[in-house]
Amino acid sequence: MFSCPQSMYSGLRSIVLTAFLSLSGLLLAQQNDAETVQRGLYNGSTVDQKGYRNLSRVDQLGKSNQSDVDQDGSHNDACVDQDGFYNIPNWGFYNEAAIAQEGHRNDGDIWQDGIHNQARATQTGNRNISSTDQDGNFNKAQTIQTGNRNFSYVEQNDFPPHAIPAILNRAYVNQNGSRNWQQTEQTGDFNKAETLQEGDDNWSRTDQEGFLHYSSITQTGNSNHAETWQDGDRHISITTSTGDGNYAYVQQENL
Repeated sequence: MFSCPQSMYSGLRSIVLTAFLSLSGLLLAQQNDAETVQRGLYNGSTVDQKGYRNLSRVDQLGKSNQSDVDQDGSHNDACVDQDGFYNIPNWGFYNEAAIAQEGHRNDGDIWQDGIHNQARATQTGNRNISSTDQDGNFNKAQTIQTGNRNFSYVEQNDFPPHAIPAILNRAYVNQNGSRNWQQTEQTGDFNKAETLQEGDDNWSRTDQEGFLHYSSITQTGNSNHAETWQDGDRHISITTSTGDGNYAYVQQENL
């Protein structure tokens, strides 16, 4: 706290200094950065940032793509990139992306190419990272992370040789705690993966290639490890671990 001398000059200097510090604080509080680039028809983008040194980047190319970025805190980073449609380079239609981050130094990224894809990322806490990459049509991904230093990566992609768009894949991720890590990769059509981790230092990976697979991983506790690998058609895997230090590995494929 300032201790001001009782003189006219000192009082004036104190007033000027206080005004300068108040203005400096206001300027610092407003140092958010938003960049939006849209090319095409009927695209829509909304960015709402409150706090200090938040960064938002939105790039949309095509028709009727929609994005929403909401950040509250400091040093958060959000990136949305939507484009690409069949053999028309860099064109996308009716994709939707939403990123909501509250806290400090969270990082959310969404890339979508195709038609009618939907991706949402919600992060509350500090230093969480969420990355979603979807290439195809009618795919959906939702990531929710609460806590600190959680990591999530979701990829839903074309079926090799990357000539046929991925269709109707679903990925859902919910992590609550600290230092949880998950990765979900789906290649093909009509696959669904669900990952729920609650606690600290849990690790999971889901990898599905083909058609009509379903995977569910639920881990409650600390330092649990789960992996699911499915290749072919119509496999189902459900893994549930409760406690600490559990390990589960599932691998399924067609003959």
